[in-house]
Amino acid sequence: MNEKQLRWYNIALMAFVSVWGLGNVVNNYAQQGLTVIVSWVLIMALYFVPYALSVGQLGSTFKESSGGVSSWIKETSTKKLAFFAAWTYWVEVSLICLAIFLFFLWIASKGLTTLKMIGNVAGTAMFVMSILFILLAVSAPAMTGAKVATPNMTAISTYIPKFDFSYLTTISMLVFAFGGCEKISPYVNNTKNPAKEFPKGMIFLAGMV
Repeated sequence: MNEKQLRWYNIALMAFVSVWGLGNVVNNYAQQGLTVIVSWVLIMALYFVPYALSVGQLGSTFKESSGGVSSWIKETSTKKLAFFAAWTYWVEVSLICLAIFLFFLWIASKGLTTLKMIGNVAGTAMFVMSILFILLAVSAPAMTGAKVATPNMTAISTYIPKFDFSYLTTISMLVFAFGGCEKISPYVNNTKNPAKEFPKGMIFLAGMV
């Protein structure tokens, strides 16, 4: 089996499942309203793209370590600190989530071919559902006759945030929404031409989000 069989679109779709959730749309809109659109663009350009490329570089640097964040900490610090990093990462997992995690861990052990197939299907399905969710939310008022709660959606000023303390306190939710791409970094060395295709996959992922 060719180990370097993941392509940039496989990486993007697999990472999309880890990064994205429909709750991100609802939660961040509830906090900021339509100004969240500008916030998404800013946080993607200033935080997510550099972050995604950084974890790709870490995955490439520690190519013999397949444990992600905990492996990087182990290599640069101590085993004890790496253990605490892994523990705090998973400590909030419920029993059901743990069972699901173990199930997909077992699937991952079957090889990259199975993981690639599931990642493609899940990533595509999540992306399509997200697009449908947003389209239906926008078109719902026209379909039902309900009034749009957001005033003056055609004015540019509606989308420009006020950069005050209240606004800055909501940024953490956006940072949280963009987390998760570090889970895909151990596969950078299983990507065909990783120096070109892994960054391409991460940038495409940012575009999808």
